[in-house]
Amino acid sequence: MTFPRINVRNVPHNHEKWGKLVKTWATGMNYVRHPIADDAPFPMTVEDPPEFPRPASFREFVAQCQAAGVELFFDDGIDDRDVTGNEAMDLRIIMVPPDTAVVRLPESEKIKASEDRLLNKFASYPLPGFYERIFETLPKSEQTSSPSQKAVLHAERVGEYTINTCA
Repeated sequence: MTFPRINVRNVPHNHEKWGKLVKTWATGMNYVRHPIADDAPFPMTVEDPPEFPRPASFREFVAQCQAAGVELFFDDGIDDRDVTGNEAMDLRIIMVPPDTAVVRLPESEKIKASEDRLLNKFASYPLPGFYERIFETLPKSEQTSSPSQKAVLHAERVGEYTINTCA
């Protein structure tokens, strides 16, 4: 069975939570539980053992997302049902060395499905809600200047990049 693309629900703080979880898997430092503050915007130590180790199965992946408060859904543009972890899906987490370029191509069926949805005259091009918080016509400096604001935005962008490009 094939599934639509998995996406992060566009609800307050969800992209931040997703980005923190991705950064936790990549570094071994617990961004998920780290309270962002101007004097300590990022965690500084690797957990041993980690609360959120890189998941080895799709079920573990979804369970960790749920434990981190991340809401995932199947982005089909119709009912956008929640990801439960009970789906018959495989999981591959790939960490690419810095001296390797990876170009990940989406399946042609998923491109076509997205294009078809966008052809609907009532369809909009959805962007995560944090863009609305950050941009009007230009970035809002009052939303991107302090260390904690930069840490939140970084988590959101890393999560968005990973779910849309790397995942």
